[in-house]
Amino acid sequence: MKRKEINFEQIFEQCVYSVLILSAVFLILASAVEPWMYHDVPGGLTIFLAVFLAFFLFYVTPYIWKLPETCIRFGIWAGILSAFLLQLYIVFHMQLVPRVDLSHIYDQCVEMLETGNTQLTDVKYFSFNTNNIPIAIVLYWVFRFFRGLGLENYRLAGGIFHVVLLFFIYVAAYLILKRIADIQTVAAVMFILLLNPAFYAYASYYYTDTVSLFFTITGACLMLYAFELHPERQLFSFILSILSGFLIGLAVQIRVTSIFLVIASAICAMVKGYWRKLAAHGAPFLGGFLLFMMLWSRLYAYHVDFDTSDSGITVEHFLMMGSRGRGTYSAEDVKFTRSFRTHEERAANNWRVYKQRICRNGFLGNLRLAFTKEAIVWGIGSRGYSQYTRYVVDKNACYHWITGEKSACFRAYMQAYNIILFFVILRGLLITRKKSRMDMLILSVYWGGALVFYLFWEAHARHSVSFLPFLTMLAVPGIKGTDRLPSGRAKRKCGLPYCYHSLKK
Repeated sequence: MKRKEINFEQIFEQCVYSVLILSAVFLILASAVEPWMYHDVPGGLTIFLAVFLAFFLFYVTPYIWKLPETCIRFGIWAGILSAFLLQLYIVFHMQLVPRVDLSHIYDQCVEMLETGNTQLTDVKYFSFNTNNIPIAIVLYWVFRFFRGLGLENYRLAGGIFHVVLLFFIYVAAYLILKRIADIQTVAAVMFILLLNPAFYAYASYYYTDTVSLFFTITGACLMLYAFELHPERQLFSFILSILSGFLIGLAVQIRVTSIFLVIASAICAMVKGYWRKLAAHGAPFLGGFLLFMMLWSRLYAYHVDFDTSDSGITVEHFLMMGSRGRGTYSAEDVKFTRSFRTHEERAANNWRVYKQRICRNGFLGNLRLAFTKEAIVWGIGSRGYSQYTRYVVDKNACYHWITGEKSACFRAYMQAYNIILFFVILRGLLITRKKSRMDMLILSVYWGGALVFYLFWEAHARHSVSFLPFLTMLAVPGIKGTDRLPSGRAKRKCGLPYCYHSLKK
């Protein structure tokens, strides 16, 4: 009797999809009960809005299929422009007086511009929070650019900069979707993405999450286009791969979780056996990444004249914070880490306390902690935005409807949207599990890696914001129009990649 060979590729895919399907079900339930757990939004209103949103998405959006392609494309661009104008309105009416980390970054950038000094002077903050040096450097140059244009209201400048990035994030998402789905499906997924209230709630908040997201999704878009170009255009493909690596390099500097997409792509390529494609595009990508690192080291030295290698916050510190209580930020843990002088002492003592807490929690305690942290990161629809947007220059009507005393409806909508988002993701995963797709596998491994990461890391609802556009793309297989993928010459006409069906091991 012939022994049946084990298909590692199929086992890997089914394991990934099974874990994500269970995670999506858990997050739907966690999102649904969140109003009664934290009492931060009206529960009845949340469920009503979730039902209304579901009805709107599943009974109104099918009319998209009846519209001409020209109208659909016009509608997508009109939606992106409308989102941009609405976010711009919010920025002008909610000029933030930032607190927490962004306050230190903002004050430092303004001080540098007013004094003409190009070096960071808040050594106490930046020598400990070294992870925020890159975003401080970026914002310094952004503020400097706006000052050159005559705008010295840096609170407004930061908001305008952020909204412009959000506009191009939507554009990059649209360009990516065009390469993996027909135009009707693209319109439906873009509709879901544009309805995401997190990007309106955080419109004025220019921090690492969405700033890094711009460079990540733009780099991903360039790599996808490089990957799908015809072999006769190898030079252009090579250049796009280099640019992709360069942009991802900046994204990783601003927020390290940006590297997850690169890791997911490499893992999927290896599992699928696409070694030739991995080498052809991986080498120039790595070249672009290294080129950025070389240039960045010079810019870093230009702005930082103090040693950060022996004083910075440790990886073990975030693990330690993630192992107590609900796994969220702890001022007590920050004070503990600061009490040690050298990086080695901090790392050793953080690791010691982390192991003690893990042992003290026990199996059931760690399991409960894991579920709690995942529910916080992915299940809280408000993404913790009110913590960062409550302080503004003027508390006007816009502020009160989004953050202030009249914001209950908006927050309920955010929670309702989260329930529906994970429902459409679940629907997409269930279909993808039956019919494998390389693009969906990469996105699935990407999200799976993030789920694993936040099992151990410090938990905060804001951390999921930078993942949301890519997670929304997981809904593609569950959209009705995907079943009508064209073939042959028609496939090229609708924008599906050259290599979509022709990619071979």
